[in-house]
Order: sequence, then C-alpha cells, then structure tokens
Amino acid sequence: MNYRLRRAERQGLEPVNGLIARAKSGWGYPEDYLRAALPLLRVDENYLFANLCFEIERDGARCGFVAVTEVEGEKYLDHLWIDPGAQNQGAGRFALFRRSFDRISHGLVEDSCRSVGEPGETT
Repeated sequence: MNYRLRRAERQGLEPVNGLIARAKSGWGYPEDYLRAALPLLRVDENYLFANLCFEIERDGARCGFVAVTEVEGEKYLDHLWIDPGAQNQGAGRFALFRRSFDRISHGLVEDSCRSVGEPGETT
C-alpha cells in the first residue's frame, strides 16, 4: 500500500467530515452522544485555513485526516481520523511516525506536539 499526505482543500471538506463521522461512529458511542459530538468535530473552511490540515491517501483514495492546531503558542495534534475500513493498516502510523510527521509539524519551534485524548483520558 502506498500512503501519502496531501494538504486538505476546501472542496474536500464534506468527504473529510463524512470520514470523521464514520470514524467516530465506529467506536460504539451511544447515538445521543454522537448527535451532540459530531457537530463539534466538523472541520469548516475557517479551521482548514487556520491550521495545518492534511488528508491521508492510500493508493490515491482518501483514508484519513490529520490536523495540527496552535493554542496559546502550543501545537496540538487536534485531529487524527482513519476511515474504519482502513484502520489497523498503517495509515495513522504513516501520518504520525514516518517522515510525513515532519511535514505535519512544519513550523514547530521546539519540535514538539501535544495530543489531547477523549475526556478523562491521559495522553
């Protein structure tokens, strides 16, 4: 399988948001939680242009989304979503731990990036 990162673009927002919804829904959350959570996870044009956002492609097809955001001078891994059909096949590992991470973290002053998990998780 050939993976690559491609800068996310405005015309890809609906497919990316669909991917986010599928990925979040695949975790077995109750429907009422998903109805409340999914609108908060949507990526809009403002977010896209204010943050480092990439689509993960496998063999030319979109299979994931990753974004780094900055809050009060700190960089955070804000989104990492892999389509359920592509999970456990290396797409997330490619996005984070191979040479592509350098592209995601471009501009990091201290070469660090934090991640924040689900409420109650420690990362």
